[in-house]
Amino acid sequence: MFVDSHCHLDQVQGLEALALRAQEAGVARMVSCATSLASMEAHLARFKAPGPVLPALGLHPADLVALDDGEAGRSLAFLEAHLPEAVAVGEVGLDYKYAVSTAQRARQNAFFSRFLALAKKHDKPLNVHSRRAERPVLEQLIAEGAQRVLLHWFTGSSKLCKLAAAQQGYFVSCGPTLLTNELTQGVVKGIPLENLLLETDAPVPYSLPDAAAPEASEPAWIPRVAAKVAELHGLSLKEVERQTWKNAKSLWGFR
Repeated sequence: MFVDSHCHLDQVQGLEALALRAQEAGVARMVSCATSLASMEAHLARFKAPGPVLPALGLHPADLVALDDGEAGRSLAFLEAHLPEAVAVGEVGLDYKYAVSTAQRARQNAFFSRFLALAKKHDKPLNVHSRRAERPVLEQLIAEGAQRVLLHWFTGSSKLCKLAAAQQGYFVSCGPTLLTNELTQGVVKGIPLENLLLETDAPVPYSLPDAAAPEASEPAWIPRVAAKVAELHGLSLKEVERQTWKNAKSLWGFR
């Protein structure tokens, strides 16, 4: 069985059909990440445990930039109040594409610290975003003692992946870009399978090798990503399936 360790199923249409396609593809669990207060509310209304969709509660750093202090505070309070209902804190982190000023970046850093503290307090893993901020994210995680971490889409630097995986024991997830991007392929090839997870970031669109135009991703694509991991590591698909399932269980805590 497979796991999609990072997606956004509150953003998709036709959820029932999507879930059926995932099930038929062997994707038994999907970690769906909230990104805002409205998204957190939608996750808790739609996804109940036990079930194939495991909700994570978070405030995306790009969304945070657009909020005033009152809105951000209410989002944080809601997250803490409802965190026992979630499998993880996420999607949280830093995003220096949208935080361009010193003040905006400092605000993201401050809220990231609060999310790390909540994860530690409630013994929850973290589902972490790091666009254009891979090194600052990693440095903050290490400095603040985060231990149960998924670095989502963290496949831009072999050096940082080695530091995250080998020295910190963090997990790194790879998604559909692995099918076409040679840089990503080279990075993933160097990550131990024991530190790899699979994701789609659904419904983010990707250009697949056999597609004429970008398509909205979905969890049913996970076996294709796994097959590419198997090719890069010189393993069978079954070995990748077995190990990534084990990795996901150890991080997300499902049975």
